[in-house]
Amino acid sequence: MLGDKFFITYHIESVASRCRVPRFILQPLIENAITHGIEESNAVGIIKITAEIYDGKLYINVYDNGKGINEKEIKQILLSDTMANEKVSNSFGIRSVLMRIKTLYGSSYGMQINSSPNTGTQCILKLPATLVYNEGIDV
Repeated sequence: MLGDKFFITYHIESVASRCRVPRFILQPLIENAITHGIEESNAVGIIKITAEIYDGKLYINVYDNGKGINEKEIKQILLSDTMANEKVSNSFGIRSVLMRIKTLYGSSYGMQINSSPNTGTQCILKLPATLVYNEGIDV
């Protein structure tokens, strides 16, 4: 049980809050931040979620101040060509997010991970900025 071990802050631009995003796209990132970053740390955890539109793209940033991961692991996660790769089997959630983005939107979109041991982790999703208006109709 994590109890008071972490808190979450949000900064979502008004126009970004009206963008369509795939269902449950953030859940694996937040779960990883808690399970692999914060839960294994002795400090109070912070998860920051931001969303902004820049140059016609929606950027969603999930940051945690947990234990971080090394560059080699990041490369294995992002460059693995299969979900079943043994080296990244514990990164199934992140890989599924990346594969869903690539499948839905193409290779111009995806995810970037910035981290190093003991500094926390930042996952940045790059999605098309598709605005949704009344009744869920795309414009």
